[in-house]
Amino acid sequence: MSEWSAERRCSRHPIRVPVIYKLKDPAHVKAGMGWTRDLSEERAYLELAERLEPSSTLVLFIGTEKRGLEVEATVVWVGGQGSAGEGILHGVSFPRVSAEQRQALSNLLNLKGQRQLAGLRLPLEISVLCRPKGKEGPPLQGRTADISREGLLLLLSQVVPAGSVLHVTLSTARGKVEAEGVIAWVEAQAGQAAAGLVPHGLRFTDINWSNQMTLGLLLAEMP
Repeated sequence: MSEWSAERRCSRHPIRVPVIYKLKDPAHVKAGMGWTRDLSEERAYLELAERLEPSSTLVLFIGTEKRGLEVEATVVWVGGQGSAGEGILHGVSFPRVSAEQRQALSNLLNLKGQRQLAGLRLPLEISVLCRPKGKEGPPLQGRTADISREGLLLLLSQVVPAGSVLHVTLSTARGKVEAEGVIAWVEAQAGQAAAGLVPHGLRFTDINWSNQMTLGLLLAEMP
């Protein structure tokens, strides 16, 4: 485990994208879900909803911006329960990676030079209701343009000032996802709100593990 951890520290990239996994065990037919904590061409650090046994073999489906990547993985070690809003930590290696799979992993990792991948956003347009924290009145309606584990790109019909705290409810095919977040930035120009929807960057400040699972499944299952 120490050797694996040392190598992981040298090569890891802090990428958080959703994963769906299935154990290569006939007795375990149900698929599971989680998120990557970091990723390389040889291995990954995962947060999963259930505790897997070391040496378990599984098939991982990693969600990406364009299309998902499937790769076989072996559980190398299992850690403890993470803090609030995190799953059970697992270290996995990729023992058999084809040239095509390695290239796909490399392409994903190389995006790090173009933008911060710790919050890689995947395109997803769904309706959302926003309520300013601590204020009464009807919710503000809008839609998302893209989503990550850390936040979302929010399109609203009016400007919400940066620093505002919102309770957001996303209506998804898998049910409602609720979270609390803060407006990190607003991209508004004169007259933009009257002409169309104003882009806002919302960073999650409070989203529980169950809602993260729902959101991750939705993103990982995109065509």
